[in-house]
Amino acid sequence: MKKLLLIISLVTVTNINAQEENFTFQAYLSDEFVRLDENFRLEFRINAEAENFTPPKFKNFKIVSGPKQSSSNMVINGKRSYTKSFVYFLSPVRKGVFRIGEAKIYYQTKSYRTKVLKIEVGEIISDEYESANVPFSVPIEFKLQ
Repeated sequence: MKKLLLIISLVTVTNINAQEENFTFQAYLSDEFVRLDENFRLEFRINAEAENFTPPKFKNFKIVSGPKQSSSNMVINGKRSYTKSFVYFLSPVRKGVFRIGEAKIYYQTKSYRTKVLKIEVGEIISDEYESANVPFSVPIEFKLQ
């Protein structure tokens, strides 16, 4: 019985160390270029249960929606896979090239940060330009009899 407990303890410690080595915390942008009148998606993704997610300051952006959280926990052929996401939809408040700062999270008493992301915000396309690119259409009249 003591040997069994020792083996279980060793497997658990090895598993915890392996999980720590494979921990990831990353940020993803839906687009690297948006127009001033467009929204974009910013997602922070981790592959383990972590604590105290702190988003970056969203200077030069307005939060349209978020944070929305989702998680997935799967076991396939005995191998566990876990993903948790924090998703924001943002809208730029002015044009230019901007940086979205680091987000921070704690995993097993250690602090982790994402990389800084860069996004470019361009001019709004005028309605005249957009309507010039819409395919030609002919109105159809219907008569009821």
